[in-house]
Amino acid sequence: MHIETYSDPKVVRLGEEHGAVGLAWWIGLLCNAGAQDEGGTVELSFRNFAFELFSDSETVGNVLDTAADVGLCRVVSRDVHGFKVSIPAWKRRQGAGRKAKEREVKKGLDQANVAGCRVVSSDVPRERPKREVQEREKESPKSPRAEDSLTQEICGLLQRGLDSLGDNDNGRPWPSPRSEAVETIIAGYDPEVVRVAARETREIVQSQDRAPNVTALFKQKLSEHPTVSEEIREALS
Repeated sequence: MHIETYSDPKVVRLGEEHGAVGLAWWIGLLCNAGAQDEGGTVELSFRNFAFELFSDSETVGNVLDTAADVGLCRVVSRDVHGFKVSIPAWKRRQGAGRKAKEREVKKGLDQANVAGCRVVSSDVPRERPKREVQEREKESPKSPRAEDSLTQEICGLLQRGLDSLGDNDNGRPWPSPRSEAVETIIAGYDPEVVRVAARETREIVQSQDRAPNVTALFKQKLSEHPTVSEEIREALS
């Protein structure tokens, strides 16, 4: 579950129609799906799920109807006692979560000041030999440019929009944003203008529930932004 879950238009729809219980319903469904570990398929009884949400069975059923209508889940089976649904793009959701966890673990290890084993202390020269310093400078990667950081941020915004979608008509994930193309598209733009266009693109993707070419859509939204000069407009066309 990414940090912008509540900004997903489909989830917003649950909140608009059912209030806080609609939002809690979606989070509860994700938690139960993770606990059952059936690849995004989850089976619940109306009574038990209503108890978890401090609600009632009828409300749980009404939220289920809305969630299925907007595409948050697909109903596999349903009767008076309970229901079974599948959550689209579950594997991609879990993959993103695992990668985020791995990054946090790696970051913690990189920052930890822990010796792996007991070492014998020895005299350390105050200055490293000049040749050794030069070799280390060659091996160490350069710090990322601001443009690279912005490109990664924009690609992440666009990808989060795709992560909320189901698979395409061929049963495959929608194409991810192309970082090389995004870097070219945003060249010369104010970073805040670029972020606004990326958010607009993400919202369009989520509302349409499809994204055959999110990079091209982002390029179009950026060129339509009112702060863009005519020269840049012509260059993008």
